[in-house]
Amino acid sequence: MTQTNNQQPDAELKVLEQSIEKELLDLILKHLEEGSIELEKAQEISKEYLALLPFHDKAELLKKLGTLSSKYQEAQNVYAKFAGGIEKKDAAERVEQMSQHIKSGNIEEAIKVAKGGAS
Repeated sequence: MTQTNNQQPDAELKVLEQSIEKELLDLILKHLEEGSIELEKAQEISKEYLALLPFHDKAELLKKLGTLSSKYQEAQNVYAKFAGGIEKKDAAERVEQMSQHIKSGNIEEAIKVAKGGAS
């Protein structure tokens, strides 16, 4: 399977989806227990998150989760927690791809990766 910068193997993306879902659910339950949100709002957030699934790649995941976090404060913490890690990992992967291209003398491909193109 050929991978572009914004694609992950399906299994890795699925694990990420499940982690986000668990984190969001834990946060919603915490807010319900504290009485800071009503059950209806908790159900609405959960329903909207599930409607976003499945994510096809990390870029789509970040975009959709960002949209959800702009609508619900409860999702903001989840977005902040996962977005930084995803972006950091993407940058590290791009640097590694560029390094491999440079080592093999393929400067054009390294430049393409640096600009966000496929490796």
